[in-house]
Amino acid sequence: MRRSSVIGLVVHDAQGAAVVVLTAQGRLVHRTRLPQPGWHAFAIERGQLFACAGERDVAVVDLRFGRIQATGTAPHPIAELAVDEDGRSVAIAADVAIPDAEARPVFDELHRRITAGEPVAAALAAVRKGAKAPWIRHLMVFR
Repeated sequence: MRRSSVIGLVVHDAQGAAVVVLTAQGRLVHRTRLPQPGWHAFAIERGQLFACAGERDVAVVDLRFGRIQATGTAPHPIAELAVDEDGRSVAIAADVAIPDAEARPVFDELHRRITAGEPVAAALAAVRKGAKAPWIRHLMVFR
């Protein structure tokens, strides 16, 4: 499969936010309106843009075809979102304080369970059940 180089930009104009995809030579491939200006994260290898679609909502834009591919709602307001290049792992930061000293053991336990083959939902439920800190109920895992 031949890969071509494109440039994806999030722009803001009088009509709101949009993602603009250009060829390496600057020719417009397409322009897709985003639901709401705010945070965004590119999954470069997958050709996707994860974008703010509201206080709790995420829209996934397929940059190859210039359309919104999926939407989802988090159980809490989203302060920030990060995604890996392949779009396989997503981290969503809540607007609650997470003390560093408390977080490390929780994330280590969650990682240990998932890498040992436990289903993600079961691992997250077990970590939540065993924890007393209120921030843990805001914890989500996407794979």
